[in-house]
Amino acid sequence: MMDNGSDLANHYSIQTIGDRAKSVNDNSIKAIYFREVPTVIFTNDIQTQERKSGYVYMQLGAFDTQDLFVISTQGKCAQDVLDENLFKHSYCTETVSLTAVPVYHLEPNTRIYIQDDNSKVSGEYIVSRISLPLTYNGTMTISAIKAVERIY
Repeated sequence: MMDNGSDLANHYSIQTIGDRAKSVNDNSIKAIYFREVPTVIFTNDIQTQERKSGYVYMQLGAFDTQDLFVISTQGKCAQDVLDENLFKHSYCTETVSLTAVPVYHLEPNTRIYIQDDNSKVSGEYIVSRISLPLTYNGTMTISAIKAVERIY
C-alpha cells in the first residue's frame, strides 16, 4: 500500500489514472446476443393444454421424453461475455477463499451465497477457482469474487 501524500501515491492514484477500458479479443463470439424464442410447445395431452397465440402445439406419446431433446450451442454471444466480465471485474478486490467438505457438483462461474458472521462476510459470490482433493478425507478450497447485484 502506498503512503498517502507521497509523490508515488499522487502519481499513481485512482483519481489520476481514471477509468480504463477492458477489451476482449475472442474469435469464438458468433453474435451480439442470441434470442431463443421457442415456437413449438410439446405436450403429453394436447386436449387439456392451454393455448397461447403464436405457438404450434405437438402432442407426444405417453413415453419418456427425456431422451428426445438435446441441448446444443451456437457459440458464444457478446452479451454472455459482457455479463461474465461484469461479474468477474466489478468487485475484483473483494475475494474470499474458504475450505469446506467437498461439494462435487460445484463448478467455476457458479453464483453462490456465503454468510459468515465471524468474518462479517455476507453476499453473493462467483466461484473463480476450486481445488478438489483426491483423498477420501480431504477438504476442498473455493476461491470466489464478490458478485454484482443482479441487474435484470
